[in-house]
Amino acid sequence: MLSFTGTQNITFNDITIEDLSGSSYSSLVFFEESKNIAFNNCNFNARYTGSSSNSNLVRQDGFNGLEEISFDNCHFDGGNEAIRLEPGLSISPNEDISITNCSFNNHFNGSVFVTNTNGLELTGNTNSNITRSPSTNGTFLFVDNASGSVEINNNSNITTERSMRFGIRVLNSSGTPTNKVQVYNNRLIMGDSNLTTSYSGIRLDNVKFYEIAHNAINLLGRSTTASGIYVGNSGANVVHNNIVANYGDGFAFEVQGTSSISAMDNNVLYASTDLGKFGSITIPDLSNWQNNYGFETNGISTDPMFVDSTLKTCNAQIDNIGSVLAQTDDVSGVNRSANTPDPGAFEYSAPAKFSVGDAYNICVGDTVIISAEVSAADIVLWNSTDTTNSMWFTQSGNYYVELFGSCGNAVDSFMVSTNKEVELPNDTNLCAGESLNVSVDITNGTYVWNNGATVSGIKIDKRGQYFVAVNDSDGCFSADTIEVTLSNAVDLTNDTIICEGNTVDLNPGTGAGTYVWSNGSSSSRQFVDSTSTYWVQFTDPLNCISSDTTKVQVDAVPFATFVQSQFSQSNWEFTADDKSGINYYWSFGDGKVDSGLIWKTVNIYDTNGVFTVTLTVTSENCGVATINKEIEVITVGTNEIVTYANVSVYPNPTSGLLNIELPSDVDLSEVNVKIVDLNGRVVLEKDKSSLQQFNLNLGKYNLASGVYQLTINSASNTLYNGKITLH
Repeated sequence: MLSFTGTQNITFNDITIEDLSGSSYSSLVFFEESKNIAFNNCNFNARYTGSSSNSNLVRQDGFNGLEEISFDNCHFDGGNEAIRLEPGLSISPNEDISITNCSFNNHFNGSVFVTNTNGLELTGNTNSNITRSPSTNGTFLFVDNASGSVEINNNSNITTERSMRFGIRVLNSSGTPTNKVQVYNNRLIMGDSNLTTSYSGIRLDNVKFYEIAHNAINLLGRSTTASGIYVGNSGANVVHNNIVANYGDGFAFEVQGTSSISAMDNNVLYASTDLGKFGSITIPDLSNWQNNYGFETNGISTDPMFVDSTLKTCNAQIDNIGSVLAQTDDVSGVNRSANTPDPGAFEYSAPAKFSVGDAYNICVGDTVIISAEVSAADIVLWNSTDTTNSMWFTQSGNYYVELFGSCGNAVDSFMVSTNKEVELPNDTNLCAGESLNVSVDITNGTYVWNNGATVSGIKIDKRGQYFVAVNDSDGCFSADTIEVTLSNAVDLTNDTIICEGNTVDLNPGTGAGTYVWSNGSSSSRQFVDSTSTYWVQFTDPLNCISSDTTKVQVDAVPFATFVQSQFSQSNWEFTADDKSGINYYWSFGDGKVDSGLIWKTVNIYDTNGVFTVTLTVTSENCGVATINKEIEVITVGTNEIVTYANVSVYPNPTSGLLNIELPSDVDLSEVNVKIVDLNGRVVLEKDKSSLQQFNLNLGKYNLASGVYQLTINSASNTLYNGKITLH
């Protein structure tokens, strides 16, 4: 037996300490008030198989506290308990106890029993009871009244043939709100067919501010009160990312006390019967726990289907459902996913769930980084060339990535597509009158044209430069420009009238090209001076064809010559040579005038003399012409025909019916009525002998409207000679 009392600064490497006597007094190491004692790669063995506390392999029984006591990579076999460090409660606690990477086998009451300790590390330890059945209270790791920095992680109780009652049990201990004690990456198989008393994988009693995370617990026993995780009469503990499967009787979890846990989520909970217990209330399934108590919003209830006793799973339903916590490595040292860690002690990649996505769209010139969310222990191979977990892609194409993992292999294919860039048609020319509909072949985007339009397509019918900027639904920006030119169409002058002696410039207003005129000309313009309808057809160098037509009317310049003739002593007839005017103004020199559309007229002179006759001819478009001509009248009064002043002819002007009344004192025998037009043609002649009153219906003779000369003669006299106007 090694005994340390007041001993300091000793390290033991690679020694074996054993008691082969089988005696109940088989303790191998005894501590009292010592400091900085280390055992590395050492073996502690005892053949005693009883339950005496005197057979604890390493012990401290109620004496003053220890400091910096460590066991690393040591093996313990036999005895009641492997390590029991228990200072007196009324004296100073132990400080900085470290038990790491040790193996424990065939201990009756437990592997490690540590109380009243400030600073404790229990990591990487394993326990097995292959040939010896433990006590009904046997505990793998027992911690009571621990404070300060406490770590309980990466321990395993997975090769047990005969189960202890508790895997990890912590009592009367507390972390802090900002520094929770981490209990993680522990693997515990608890229970066997012989164990019918209540048992737990991890049990906390009167414990605060502990985080139970990434543990894998498998229960196999027959106890109806068993639970994978038990938290009782505690406060503010959190339970995340664990896998707890109870294939025997009992529950996956049990919580006693409403404040024992403050959070519980992202766990995989499975039980053959009821899922859990909260106080005295049985929780039948996950939805009850979620809906009635608000826990496990992101948790699932499914059989984890452990691959073997290492408590590793390859279940695709569980893969990547954990939340990100402080633990960065799994139990095998593999880095946990920074985004979607796996619950339980192992990170893994389920082949059935392996996918990097189906399709990725990138903007032209951009890069997409595609990552494979796999366990750090697994290998991915991109297109048979690269084994990094993330790859950069800049080109469109079909790609694939392979997974080679502990859970199997898988292949996933995906496509990278470069988003379309806006592409307007090539620069183009439009013929006159044509338009071009230009649209953007990018849907669900935003569009801004330089003409202010915000739609995907516009109609172009004017020359210019058109620019569009597009942002597609993925935020990719592109822009393009089209230059549109416009051919000129021929444009002849409007229909026009010119006067004789002038010309019209028929200029189409177009440049180089081929011209075909109605008169056979092929020149680019023409000067014309004759009445006609002119058309031109033009083909420009871009094969745009246009045509136009105009009418040219050449009007004569008016001229004011006339001839005159005398057909009675006082009656003179005047006839204009230009009969195309729209108005004729006659001034006869005796104070009388006549005007209108009358190129022939008659004037009755009352006296003899020389008279200046003036004729003004007005053209519709070509101005006026005036002439003055003198005539000499010498026959008035010679053999003058008597015309009676009291002859009545009315109405004058008339619309057709003309009434005539003759005086009663004239000779009415052989009365003759004659109407002559301005051309000297007799249009009506009637015998009205012996009638003092009569009428003439001029309308039935189809006479044109105008001025006529009316003459009424008797056998001996001219009774009336004057003008009438017919409307």
